[in-house]
Amino acid sequence: MTLRFTQYRSGEPEICGVCFRRAGHVGTVEPRIIQGLQWLCDLCGWKLGIKVALMTPTKLEKTEAAAFDHAIEHNISNLVAAIMGVLWDNGVRDLDRITGDRFEPMVEKIFENGEASKVIAQMFLAYSNKMRKDTHDLDADIPF
Repeated sequence: MTLRFTQYRSGEPEICGVCFRRAGHVGTVEPRIIQGLQWLCDLCGWKLGIKVALMTPTKLEKTEAAAFDHAIEHNISNLVAAIMGVLWDNGVRDLDRITGDRFEPMVEKIFENGEASKVIAQMFLAYSNKMRKDTHDLDADIPF
């Protein structure tokens, strides 16, 4: 399985070939396009797997980029609000005051707060849902 953003490869079912969520134990094979198996999560069926396998690299990259943009667009304000909330709660009223020695502790506080992590998780979920939806809506010549 290849995660296209990182080119990560694994012979084990780890990442869904459609939506990049955790894969289950179902895979598709399209030997002309993908070497080995393309693993799928429990939500993505074999038809979506074959559609992705049959996509040209350009179409796949455009679909992924659109899903990524969608996820950012729908969650960026929440991410900024989570980060700004931690800064405000820690007495930061002027970003110029976050000097080098205060930057790392502030990043740790943002992580410890948990809100930013929740928003990032929502971004991944929005990305995977959009990828699944857009792939489902594509016309593809599935040979069977």
